[in-house]
Amino acid sequence: MTALTHRQRVKINAALAIIHGNGHDASGVSRQAKASAVNGVSLQQGYEAALNSFIQSNPAMGNEIVRTIAVIGASDDATVNSYHHALTEYNATGSIVAMSAMLPTMARDSVALAIRNGEITQEDVANGGLETALGFAPSDAMTAAAMTPAAAPAQAAQAAPRVRKRPRWHLPPELPGRRPLPTITTRPGRR
Repeated sequence: MTALTHRQRVKINAALAIIHGNGHDASGVSRQAKASAVNGVSLQQGYEAALNSFIQSNPAMGNEIVRTIAVIGASDDATVNSYHHALTEYNATGSIVAMSAMLPTMARDSVALAIRNGEITQEDVANGGLETALGFAPSDAMTAAAMTPAAAPAQAAQAAPRVRKRPRWHLPPELPGRRPLPTITTRPGRR
């Protein structure tokens, strides 16, 4: 079984957090991926297949998952580490405080990626085209976050207070920390 890179783990953990946050069985996706890995497929390919299977069953969540993975793939290492710390805190405690602190960074990174890819212009964003950039309809808080100037991502993640409570959901220890149906890829060369 080939080990996942740090960036791949963060992408997978983010996808699983989205799945769990929408009330679906994220651990079932993990079990499906690991079962594929036991049968000779790499863990990365197992997760790609499991996530693609989940998206085919739940197409309404596809754009959000694919966009999130693309944003993490396009982010710099420091921002990926910030996402990792927020996801780790969420998985360890069940608290969404650290994840909420990363929403402004995720929103701004999504907008920057959509502009860089030519999907939208800055003018589109100013005129309410944020849904195209994010890949899903944003909440009012996320819309406001995308329009505010960037703060240092590490500061945003560290600003969240540490809350300890019994976790509602936990990823396995080995995971520390397109339209119409999107597909997932976590390969290192394909951010």
